[in-house]
Amino acid sequence: MIHLRIKPVQWADIRLAYTETVSRPNYSDLIPYRATNANDLTLQAGNLDLRPQISKNWDVTASVYSNQIGLFTIGGFYKDIEDLIWRSNYFLPTSADAQA
Repeated sequence: MIHLRIKPVQWADIRLAYTETVSRPNYSDLIPYRATNANDLTLQAGNLDLRPQISKNWDVTASVYSNQIGLFTIGGFYKDIEDLIWRSNYFLPTSADAQA
């Protein structure tokens, strides 16, 4: 991560930050398994092809402070995520669904 603080005048500052993080999948998401739920007819399965999720974050914050206005801060960020890890459930059609 990189953080930078710029103070152009006594009563204001600008802060910039870049952060890169890695989130690894849970072991239970990687192992080969298959589980079905007979009550709501859903399927869960492991995925051997999951890769670590990489997040890149850019943050900008500007602050102005004085005795007349107090503290005023505004900020924003941008996040880019590669190989997002997410869960999904799949509906298992039954023979009754095929006839309808």
